[in-house]
Amino acid sequence: MEAGAYERFEEKKLDPEWLKAFKEEGERKKAAKEKQPDERIEESVSATIQATVRSVRVHSKVSFLNLSDGSLAGDSTIQAVLRNSVTLKEAEGKILSPGAAVRLTGKLQASRGKGQQLDFVINSGSVVAGCDAARHPFLSTSFEPSTSLARKNAHLRTQIPSFAATLRLRARLEAAMASYLDGKGYTQVRPPIMTSSDCEGGGEVFQVVEPKSKKDKDMASAGTAATPTYLTVSSQLHLEALMLGLGRVYTFTPAFRAEDSATNRHLREFWMCEVEMPTMSDSAASELQEVIVIAEESIKAGARAALGIASGNEEAQVARQDAQYLYAGVEGKRLDDLERYIDQPWARMTYGDAIETLQRHHVGNNGSSTPPPAWGHDLSSEQERFLAEQVAQGPVFVTDYPAHLKPFYMREGEDAEGRRIARCFDLLVPGLGELVGGSLREDNIAVLKRKQQEAKGNRDDRAEALSSSSALNAWYVDSLRSSGMPPHGGFGIGMERLVAWLANRESVRDVSAFPRVGRSSAAAISEAGARWQY
Repeated sequence: MEAGAYERFEEKKLDPEWLKAFKEEGERKKAAKEKQPDERIEESVSATIQATVRSVRVHSKVSFLNLSDGSLAGDSTIQAVLRNSVTLKEAEGKILSPGAAVRLTGKLQASRGKGQQLDFVINSGSVVAGCDAARHPFLSTSFEPSTSLARKNAHLRTQIPSFAATLRLRARLEAAMASYLDGKGYTQVRPPIMTSSDCEGGGEVFQVVEPKSKKDKDMASAGTAATPTYLTVSSQLHLEALMLGLGRVYTFTPAFRAEDSATNRHLREFWMCEVEMPTMSDSAASELQEVIVIAEESIKAGARAALGIASGNEEAQVARQDAQYLYAGVEGKRLDDLERYIDQPWARMTYGDAIETLQRHHVGNNGSSTPPPAWGHDLSSEQERFLAEQVAQGPVFVTDYPAHLKPFYMREGEDAEGRRIARCFDLLVPGLGELVGGSLREDNIAVLKRKQQEAKGNRDDRAEALSSSSALNAWYVDSLRSSGMPPHGGFGIGMERLVAWLANRESVRDVSAFPRVGRSSAAAISEAGARWQY
């Protein structure tokens, strides 16, 4: 107590008017405190809700329904109170039970019980859709099935709290990344999904086959058949053309690769965030850093929104609850580690430095049976994770790979030893490996054509035809490069990989609503028991 306060209080007590006012104020505060719970109940809000019943608890005078309408974070539910005096309308096949959909009218009010802030007190309602317990695969698991069972029933997965939380995280992530790029003056565009060009040149493409007509057969016999069309593996080439007049551009778009990989990082159909931008620096190294900065900042902006970091609004609080739920009870992985990665600057190292680091580690690892890493070889996924987890201890950009490891469109340069390198980067992150690939784009027509010729002996006929076709040369190499194309660069982010990294999912198959994997992959074999064809 402040010095002298007690003496002043004793002195004021001698004034009858002051003492009366003091007592009245005390009584007013006491009464207000006692009335507070009743006032909260009187401030209830009438509402009509439609939701899925998660569980039903029946008591002698009242029943409690746990409801989910997809709007609450994590595995939170709305507790609905159904008094025995209220009867819900049911019909044949529409019985109140877990899994059923109900439409209820009542009041949201402060809960008298523990464990939830609000109750929904039902006045009337009906069961609008029944659920056959014998046929629903998730009811016996309280909507938390095994990973295998969930994948076999992809059309029901949004009823699983963890999967719903993952999709909400993805929605926040993409919206925040788009908002960041919009704020930087980028224009969102819609490049084609069907194309005659393959910027990767790997030959792992899906061909679009049209029904054969007599006209097609006549054209084929005359040697004038239509140009083959494929599902895009990347929108980069078209984004470069769109950038010519729009400046900075980006897109969220699907991509397709006919690969038969069995890893947790690959799908045949996936989504990319792809960005193209003019560069302004005088040196290639500085130009590449311009592109890297946008890649880093766009991911961080999306991650902060997806995880509810550093924002006190209600939407951020819900995002935070979803993120905490996705990381709850998982050993070895902490949300704090991910937040630390997002708050810290991301490291940079050249491919040459990475190889030297890996060579030193290989020498120190006497039990290793693998050959030592050498300049000119691509990094394995294990080596990528080692660089991120053990060396950088966080995300790291690896730049300047050997030119022969990268596609023809990447700008060429030399390292300090005079070796041909691509002015490019890969972003490697802990627990995953490669997340982003980007580069400066080659603007020298002669170099582009020379690199295409070099590719002829290294790739199969289809890949060579795609990457060095006369049609591609005509518009991408000759016309675009002679039409005032400024120095530029760009990158592509695998969205399923990014979501899996942020949402603490082991496989990209568990962040895609309807994942497509290779026919002979381990994933396809393990899920062969599924009855459904999506």
